[in-house]
Amino acid sequence: MTYVGPFTQATLMYEPDEASPKGEVATPGTMLDYVAKNLPHFLPIIKKAGQLPFYNATERRYTLFVPKSLPPDFPRLDPNTSIRILKMSTVPGVITTGMLSNNQIVFPLDHPKNNLGITKYRDGEIRVRDHTLIEGDIMCKNGIIHLLDGVLWPTY
Repeated sequence: MTYVGPFTQATLMYEPDEASPKGEVATPGTMLDYVAKNLPHFLPIIKKAGQLPFYNATERRYTLFVPKSLPPDFPRLDPNTSIRILKMSTVPGVITTGMLSNNQIVFPLDHPKNNLGITKYRDGEIRVRDHTLIEGDIMCKNGIIHLLDGVLWPTY
């Protein structure tokens, strides 16, 4: 994992140390596996959208921006809103924090309706839209995960 900010930068490959939670069938080391074990608050969004196979597949690689946590008053989501959040949070290809630059525009799966504006400050802070990237470069078999301090809501 890469911690961005005034810290030393180091990237590690996510390697699962145990089976996925009971009832979940995730390929070890995939984004779905990481989310199921480390970000259980985000797993219901993937389930509600019917996208468990997408985040478990290893044929393609993606970059996923995930909130590290959800606020207590986070609304219940319908399948349509869940899929819109996932499309806004998922970018084709692997984009590491080192590849991000100031004033960069990244196009998620929801493109062209929405895009992700990147701001990279001299002190190392990276912002995706209005959210701070608090932990990045979590490498998985099918892509990379970056943790944000909030949810990327579609604007349309």
